[in-house]
Amino acid sequence: MGSAVNVALLGRTHWLLDAGRRLLEAGARVPLVVTFAAEDYYRAGAADFEAFARDAGAAFMLSPDLDDPSIQEALARAGCPVAASVNVPRVLHKPVLNCFELGVLNAHAGNLPRYRGNAAPNWAILMGEARVGLSVHLMEAGQLDSGAVVNKTFFELDDSADITAVYAWLDQEIPVQLADAAIA
Repeated sequence: MGSAVNVALLGRTHWLLDAGRRLLEAGARVPLVVTFAAEDYYRAGAADFEAFARDAGAAFMLSPDLDDPSIQEALARAGCPVAASVNVPRVLHKPVLNCFELGVLNAHAGNLPRYRGNAAPNWAILMGEARVGLSVHLMEAGQLDSGAVVNKTFFELDDSADITAVYAWLDQEIPVQLADAAIA
């Protein structure tokens, strides 16, 4: 694709916001930012995404009804062949995915397909895994954490590793892996 590609941001959390910053630093354009209400404990909320959109000259949508055809038309009009996603609070359906010619790349803090859903790193540790995965995958319509994995990297667990160390690693890796996949 190259760095001059248009990439939409779709989702929540500081991981997605940091991926957006990395995209801009790499020369990509982010003409569309779509976010949803944040949980109280998130380190980035709607106001942060709105400020990012304003600074990037991007259109901004807060908690749109993605099943609304007018919203889907707006997504398609943004001219983004690909979207970068983290923590969208619902599964996406085909009409939304079709707005992005190359698809929607999602960063999942887990080794797909083994660990899907929430708290995947916690489950990997509880199950005695030797490592915790980070998967970037193309989202599949109507499915949770499903679709072709385009990149996967791992944090090796040892006796001193705990969930805090895993999340510190994810803080660094998710923005890098997601942004790099979007402009590859």
